[in-house]
Amino acid sequence: MELQAMSNGDVPTLPGSTVKREKLRDMEKRVKNAHGKAREYLKTSALLTDVYFHFTPSQIMMASLLIADPELTEWYIGCKFPTDVPAAAEMQKKIMGTVKVCADMLKSVDPSLEPSAAERKELQGLAKKLKKCRNPEKMDLVGLQRAKREGEDLEDEKIAKKRKLEREKSVKEGEELFGPEIKKEKE
Repeated sequence: MELQAMSNGDVPTLPGSTVKREKLRDMEKRVKNAHGKAREYLKTSALLTDVYFHFTPSQIMMASLLIADPELTEWYIGCKFPTDVPAAAEMQKKIMGTVKVCADMLKSVDPSLEPSAAERKELQGLAKKLKKCRNPEKMDLVGLQRAKREGEDLEDEKIAKKRKLEREKSVKEGEELFGPEIKKEKE
């Protein structure tokens, strides 16, 4: 959003930035295109590599933007850290170095590649397991397996009982708006 605002001229850039805005043509269009390409890397490559273990989210975002449009990214970082200030110039070198290493890691997985048939089959199996794991009503997987083997239909009874208890609890809490009744101790 900040880059879009800068491309519109809504946000002033710092004096002494390395790349002048006039050098970058069709800024709004470039920002939108770079955003679209960067999102693809964030949705796929970032999740399939170890970048989240090595870099911060902002570094990963800048790395994906660097892959999408290097000149635009260098202009943006140049605007934030002008090279006429020695400390800022040193910081700009460090940031660009880190972002380039992160970009190399992101490039290791191409976001446009489709999984093979074997990988797709394995992913579908993992998705089914993950769905069961995320369902709180199926927490007792051992009991579910036992019930399946024995042909019992205990699962529906357990779920119904659990829901009934939750309804009763919420009704009771609703009646006791200010908490439970304070009971007097008998002397």
